[in-house]
Formats: sequence, structure tokens, C-alpha cells
Amino acid sequence: MSQLRIWVIKIFVVVSTKATLQCSTPSGPGDILSWMKTRGLHHRRVNKWTTYIETYQRYLNKFRGCNISVLELGVQSGGSQDLWLHYFGPQAHVYGVDMERATLRFNRPRVTNFIGDVGSEEFLRQLRNSIPRPHFILDDASHIPWHQKFAFEQLWPHLAPGGVYMVEDIDTSYKKRRPFNGGYKKEGTFIEYAKSKIDELQAFWSCENSPVCIDAKGTCSDGASTVVPVTNLTLSASAMHVHDGIIVFEKNSGNSKSPARSLDFGMMKIPKRYVAYEATKDKP
Repeated sequence: MSQLRIWVIKIFVVVSTKATLQCSTPSGPGDILSWMKTRGLHHRRVNKWTTYIETYQRYLNKFRGCNISVLELGVQSGGSQDLWLHYFGPQAHVYGVDMERATLRFNRPRVTNFIGDVGSEEFLRQLRNSIPRPHFILDDASHIPWHQKFAFEQLWPHLAPGGVYMVEDIDTSYKKRRPFNGGYKKEGTFIEYAKSKIDELQAFWSCENSPVCIDAKGTCSDGASTVVPVTNLTLSASAMHVHDGIIVFEKNSGNSKSPARSLDFGMMKIPKRYVAYEATKDKP
């Protein structure tokens, strides 16, 4: 939700330095809204939309008490870094990226901020080489659609297995004014980009004439290829969710994904007939 100049892109990361998460029982109820209400004049500012709170808690509760690393695009006043340290607990480390050098003052044990532009491929390469693989990435940067797409393409592969990637303030995909240059169903916005990711996630299910895909290359059982090409997202994402103002991507917890297999148990079976379909197959 941070308001940035057009050339400013911010990143905040929480990452684990170990391959396997080590978790302890989290302290406190983990109520983000209650914690936010305790912020006074002497605290760093944190600003969130009401609908975001439930989404955060739904997907991030599993990381509470764990030695995770978090990456958030957008540091601004530093209040969100305080939020994540409180929510995830004393084993978490937060990495932030901003183009404002003033954000370096927020560096302290378990908080490391970098100065850079997430619209820069070179900077993001250096960032990936400088931090552990995050378990949670939150894009709360410039909200410019092409920045959101570019950051996702660059950072999704670096997300740890089982990790969560959130892009918030996606309303900018509908805003025509500069610097967003969005619009309803306008090509190039993050919303339209996310819609294409639905197809990629379903690539293994896109055989036109045969019932199943038989390998991770997208080969159907009749020898044809899937209509939707298999991509890195097909192989690495377990789910994507569209919430009020936020789109959430979840990564597989293990190795690359393979096509689903049918599970069939029991002996009694009623034959399947498409009677209703046969009666209506010529209708549009």
C-alpha cells in the first residue's frame, strides 16, 4: 500500500537460512489486527487494508514460530517489518528492499534492508545471491503492473519449497492513470497476467482428446501434447488464490510436480453414461 515515486520499487523479504524449517510453539494468538491497534505515535507506521488481515493469517499461520526468511517488496516506514517479526516470532529474519536510503536506519538484528530497484534484472540477481530462499514474499512495492509481473518472474524461482508469494494492491491493474496505465481487461496488467497463470497451473489437465497427461513434459496418453504448454509454474506451483485485493501463489513443498493419477478403490461400480450430454450435445 506504500505510495512510491514512479521509479521506486521496494522489496521486503523473510527467508530461512536452513533447508528444513525448524519450528517451536508460537507465543501469543497471532492476531495481526490486535497488534496493529497497539501502535502509537512512537511506533513506525504500518498501513494495511482490512481485507488483507484474514488473507495473511490464512496462509502464513503455518510459519509462526519457525526459522523462516521473509522478503517484502516495499519498506517505506518500516512498520511492516515490526509486524512480521512479531507475527512469525524470534526465529524469523526479515529482508527488505527499497530505493530510499533512509530505510537503512531500520537495519538491526533479524532485519536486513537493501537499496535497489526491483525493476532491475541485475539488482534482483544480486539480491537472490545475497539472501537465503524466502518462505514468504510480499510484493507491496510501487504497484505498477509491469513491476509486479517482472518481480514475480524473477523471484518465484527463488521462493523456498512450500513457500507463499503474495501480490497485493492489485487494484492498480484497473487504474488508467500514470504510472499504472491499467484498465479493465487491458493486456499487460497484473490481473490479466495472473489469469494466464491459471492456464499454466492446469497444463497437465489440458489434453484435448485423451483423458490424461502421462508425464511432466506434457505428453498426453494418445501421444499428443497438452494444449497449454508445461511451464516452470506448472511444475512448481501447488495453488493460486484470488482474494479481495491480493493474489496468492503457493509453491510445492517437494520436488517438481507430476501429472495427477486416478485413485480407484472398491469393487462395486455403477457404469457412467452421458445420457444428458447426448441429448444436448448439439446445443451451444
